[in-house]
Amino acid sequence: MTSAQPLAALAALLDIVGPVEAPALLLQLNADLADCDAMIKDALPRQDWLILRRASHNLTALAGTAGATGLQHLAEALNQAAHAGDSTTVQDLGPTIRHELASLAAQINALSASRETR
Repeated sequence: MTSAQPLAALAALLDIVGPVEAPALLLQLNADLADCDAMIKDALPRQDWLILRRASHNLTALAGTAGATGLQHLAEALNQAAHAGDSTTVQDLGPTIRHELASLAAQINALSASRETR
C-alpha cells in the first residue's frame, strides 16, 4: 500500500508552497493524520458510524493529497462500509488502515527531515 509508494505528489506540493511554508504544511498534515488515526481507533470498537464516516472522509482527502493512493482507496472502502453499517468490513479494514497511517506518517517525517538538510 503506501509503504512502497514514494510521496511524489506531496513533494511536488511542497516545492510549490516553497521552503518557508513547507514545514508548516508537513506539521499540519501529520497532525490531521494523527487526528484521523485517533478517531478511527476510538470509533472502531464502538462502531461509531458517524465518526468513522467523518474520519475516513478526511483521510481520503489527506491520503490523496499526499499521493498515498493505497491508503486513499482503503479510506474510501472504510467510508463506504461505515455508510452501509458493515461492521465486518470496518473491523477488517481498521488495523490495515491504522498500519498504513503509521507508515505514511513515518514517510512524511522522513521527507521533512530530508528537506531540512537541503
